[in-house]
Amino acid sequence: MPETSKASARPSRKRTAAQRRVDRKERAASKGGPSRKLAVAVSRKRAKGGRRKPAEQTCAMAGRRLSVPGWYIVRRGDSLWNIAARHYGKGRHYRVIFKANARRIADPNLIFQCQRLYLPKFRRRI
Repeated sequence: MPETSKASARPSRKRTAAQRRVDRKERAASKGGPSRKLAVAVSRKRAKGGRRKPAEQTCAMAGRRLSVPGWYIVRRGDSLWNIAARHYGKGRHYRVIFKANARRIADPNLIFQCQRLYLPKFRRRI
């Protein structure tokens, strides 16, 4: 009769910390809400960075016309050209928006839905 150890015959019940965290998150998601520990972590994170509105509330204002200067929220299908045309009268003035938001936008051809852009006051040359 071949010798087999009991440990190899059945799987280990010992779970790693990462596996326990995943299980906790899955249980919380199935209950319909985050676990208490996760909720506390999120609230602490918000306290450090200031209060922010949820994306659902922010994106509800996307694409609305505003008085310049002000903050504009990008809607789906927007481009800097379209935004400049809507607020400054000509699309070629997109560079003004790009320069004002140089820290937020790396590529003028790539802006994202729900992204906040500052639209500065633009003085037209005569």
